[in-house]
Amino acid sequence: DIMNHIISTYPSAALKTEVTIHVLLPKTRPTLFNKEEKHSLPFKTLYLLHGAFESPEYFMNKSDICTLVDELGIAVVMPFLANSFYINSNTGEKYFDYITEELKEYCEEIFPLSKDKENTFIGGISMGGYGAIRAALLYPGSYGKVFSLSCAVKTRPTLRFLKTCGLKLYDTKEELLEMENNDKDLFYCVKNTKTDTEDMPEFYMACGESDFFYKDNNEFVNVLKNQGIDVEYKTSPGNHQWNYWGGELSAAIKWLAQA
Repeated sequence: DIMNHIISTYPSAALKTEVTIHVLLPKTRPTLFNKEEKHSLPFKTLYLLHGAFESPEYFMNKSDICTLVDELGIAVVMPFLANSFYINSNTGEKYFDYITEELKEYCEEIFPLSKDKENTFIGGISMGGYGAIRAALLYPGSYGKVFSLSCAVKTRPTLRFLKTCGLKLYDTKEELLEMENNDKDLFYCVKNTKTDTEDMPEFYMACGESDFFYKDNNEFVNVLKNQGIDVEYKTSPGNHQWNYWGGELSAAIKWLAQA
């Protein structure tokens, strides 16, 4: 008898369509197996972003997240945004605006979530790691902590990988260049940030040593450190798959829950 799982569907102004989110909330009332109220409101909150070709169900089916929600007293909000890369599209869907503004506003209004920066987190895997880190760099006042696992930090290697998987996001060189040397480029965001380092969220990154994004993650961590941004970086044996992410996701969420 563990956490509450709520599926919420509502019309999104940013995406101009109905959207569905999964929200995991810790138990607060006595239950058959837990006679005492365990967690108090409002909850620390993680906005958790899925990877390409995946959905929130992967987090629930392939990790211990449902157990951790109740164990740590942390709420988790999981949107489904397909293979959007969490960037505003040229066709009008504002995916980045959605995760950084609309989603947060909606959830804080509907659910018992903390509105304090220090208790609001964002994280993700692969494509979701890219979206989470970009959100933290461009909206540093919104999040106290951010994590990424196997982050798709660089544009060109990421697009090459997606193409081998059957997803071709950009057809022309001009479209590719739209992702580089501007605020869609994570390296650019770090090097051009105007935010004082002490006002930045805390960063946690992890990547498997056999992951094709491993060298890019190493390079990005060095750029963060050179900019004076504090980052905890964990490397260990592993590839770009759930037999690595499952355990690493638990470690990242436990890091979030630390005072």
